[in-house]
Amino acid sequence: MASQGEVHVGYDDGFIRSYSVSRGEMLWQLHTHRGGVTALRESPDFIVTGGNDCSVRFWHRNTRSLLATFTNHRKPPAELLIDNMSREVVHSGSEDKLMVTYDLKKNKALIQHQTPVSAITGVSQRKDCEHEVVTASLDGRILFWDVDYADPTGCIESPDTGVKLRCCEVSPSGRYIAAGAENWRLYIYDLKSCKCIQECHGHANAVVRVRWSPDQKQIVSAAKDGCVIVWNFFEV
Repeated sequence: MASQGEVHVGYDDGFIRSYSVSRGEMLWQLHTHRGGVTALRESPDFIVTGGNDCSVRFWHRNTRSLLATFTNHRKPPAELLIDNMSREVVHSGSEDKLMVTYDLKKNKALIQHQTPVSAITGVSQRKDCEHEVVTASLDGRILFWDVDYADPTGCIESPDTGVKLRCCEVSPSGRYIAAGAENWRLYIYDLKSCKCIQECHGHANAVVRVRWSPDQKQIVSAAKDGCVIVWNFFEV
């Protein structure tokens, strides 16, 4: 959902297409990558995309001209995230085990983190504790990253063995993390205790996307079973 009342969609043909919410018609389209678009984010200043060509590209929000291209990744970016403190900074995670932070204003990659073991599948960000970037990975761990340190600054282990996480998002209050897994489950973690407080069962295939509602009273998950589930969340 874009900032100007539009919906931007990435396609397997490498295009992103923008649709009007009110009229339901396509407004414009832009060819962004060789191969499919794998990740997409938008701000009032730019659109950032990741593709099957393993690149991350920045586009001007209004003219849609190419601003910058980065080729740090060796596999397609799985997720992109615009920093919640600096709007010109973007983070990308990929199954090549890399989490890269870019600064569009400086036109360079600020730092390239690498997970010790497994592939990165989801990216989010804390709202406290130096606003660390949070990643989910296929080894079932949630890692925390600071731009000033090469190694992870923290780790939360999955309560179940062999869990492969596919997505994650920090709650609006900053206290909780929701993470979806290939074992069809949705896990809720409390950042104060760094423990899993709930395992949610409802999907019949891998959970690939999760989002919190702005009031933190619902969690929305999407899975490979073709279902979208809305979960009620009651804070203790």
